Amino acid sequence: MIVSGNKYRRKKANQAGTFTLASGDSLTAASGSTVTLAGTTNVTGAINVTGGLTTPVEALTATEILVAADSGKLLTLGTAGGFDTKLPAPAAGLHFTFVVKVAPTTAYTITTNGTTQNIIHGFVNTTDVNSATDPDLTNGTAVDVITFVANKAVIGDRVELVCDGTFWYAMAYATVFDGITFD
Repeated sequence: MIVSGNKYRRKKANQAGTFTLASGDSLTAASGSTVTLAGTTNVTGAINVTGGLTTPVEALTATEILVAADSGKLLTLGTAGGFDTKLPAPAAGLHFTFVVKVAPTTAYTITTNGTTQNIIHGFVNTTDVNSATDPDLTNGTAVDVITFVANKAVIGDRVELVCDGTFWYAMAYATVFDGITFD
């Protein structure tokens, strides 16, 4: 790994250290290798990425309790029998995307980490013609359960959740208007 600039010239592979880069400095990994940032990484200013970013994907097939470290993942729902996924405690910046990989014959649910924490606000976006008269949204009243409805949700239906530290905001996309509900 090469760090250009005045302070560091070269670090050995897998060597820990603190890198403070001045304006115009860069951090470069040799071809075929990677730079891994662990622990707390603070970045101020723009980050330019070449080669693209990937989203971590986790296949869920049974009840799951998410933690803050799962934030940013694409979570695929992949058991027709359905199951519950519990969100972590609210914290600013957490975000998750859930997508149906196997259409459920028993509901998939996403619940808050408390039994009566009505802290989810959201809406369902759909192209189903019934949606004009039967939309599903929280309409200003927070809920604590999002449901991918059995025998209605289909492959590709999704919910994106972001947290501001107090509330979760859900953007749901369903093929049919009642394929995803808020309770």
